[in-house]
Amino acid sequence: MVYTRRCKKAAIHDQRRNFFECLETYILCSYRYNEETNQFESENLQSLAEALADASPNTEANYEGRPDKLNEYAKRLIKLIDDCGTKQKARYIASLTRALLSKQIDTQKFFQLSRCIRNLTEEDLLFLSENIDQRNVSGENDYVADYRALGLLYETNNGFSYSKRAFELRKYALCYEKQIAIPESFSKRNTHR
Repeated sequence: MVYTRRCKKAAIHDQRRNFFECLETYILCSYRYNEETNQFESENLQSLAEALADASPNTEANYEGRPDKLNEYAKRLIKLIDDCGTKQKARYIASLTRALLSKQIDTQKFFQLSRCIRNLTEEDLLFLSENIDQRNVSGENDYVADYRALGLLYETNNGFSYSKRAFELRKYALCYEKQIAIPESFSKRNTHR
C-alpha cells in the first residue's frame, strides 16, 4: 500500500515537472526577452492577452453570454501546453503563438494547428517538416492515416497530397524561423469514392 502511494506521488510529481518544463519552454520561446533589464517586453504579454480577448467571449469584446466561457481560450492554451509532453512540441506551440501575435494567423488557425501538434508524435512532425512537398504521396506510408485525420493530407486521383493546413503547420510552427512559401494551388481532390 505504501509503495502504491509513493508511485502515485512520483507520477504526479513527474506530470507537474513536465508541465512546468513545457510551460517554461513555451514562455521563453514565445516572447522577446530584454537581456539588459532581465524582463519580458511588456507589449508581447499584452498582445497575447489581446489576441485571446479578441477571439474569446468576454466583456471587452461586448460578450453578453455565459460567464463560464469568459476564459475559454486561456484555459485551452494552458491545456495545450500541458498536453505537449515534450519541450520540442512546446517550442512548436510557441512558434504558433509568435505567428498569432504578429497577426500572420488568427486564433482559429492557431488552435487548428495546435491540435495537429498535440496529436502527432515528434517524429511525425519532424518527418512532415522535412518531407512535405507538392508531389503525391503513396497511401502505404505509416503516417498517412494520422495526417489525414488531422486534415494534413487529402486523397487525390494519384494517391494523397499535402493540404494547405500541412504547409501552414510547417511555416508557422515547425520551421517558423525559415522563409517557407505556401503554394497557391494544390492538387485536385478525389471526388470518387
